[in-house]
Amino acid sequence: VTANKTLSKAARRAKIPHRSGLAGRYYHLLTCTQLIWMSRAKSGLHEAYFNLLLLVRSLKLAEPTFDELKTHMVDWAGFHPSANPTPGQRQVILHPFSRGHGREWPIQRYAELAHLLVKQNIRPVIGGTQADAQLFAPEQSQFPVECQLVFGQDTLEGYIQRIAHSNALVASGTGPLHIASIMGQ
Repeated sequence: VTANKTLSKAARRAKIPHRSGLAGRYYHLLTCTQLIWMSRAKSGLHEAYFNLLLLVRSLKLAEPTFDELKTHMVDWAGFHPSANPTPGQRQVILHPFSRGHGREWPIQRYAELAHLLVKQNIRPVIGGTQADAQLFAPEQSQFPVECQLVFGQDTLEGYIQRIAHSNALVASGTGPLHIASIMGQ
């Protein structure tokens, strides 16, 4: 999905018969059997939708609209956001660490946000992996005691369910952010 010169050359050397790539990458002219005219930077499309379009065009299939993709992804996964959460149930998931996969907001900003949420009667739920819990531990004193910590407690399916039933999610460009986006959270 991501244009990569080394991978493109390796695919050609391996004689993979169907090698699609973006036409804007000069090395794809030499390494790909099919060029696709798309621009990730200029598309303005959600990353997941852009990647799906790249695959669909490579396979010459009918292109779904973003709304179709969103509807099907949520239906296929079986997760639906809460329609009208009651005020006592309002919660926002804070996912502060990306493990190098996104631009991280300083942890102090998450703490400030958590305090603001508590003042609005919204429970901050702070999540991530068990390894993230170790990064969070020295910073925990900055956060209000009303925060619920769920680091490493959920399976992937459980964390997706948690996202589906939250009012919002704040994170960098990580998987949970994309999951929340596709569910309209």
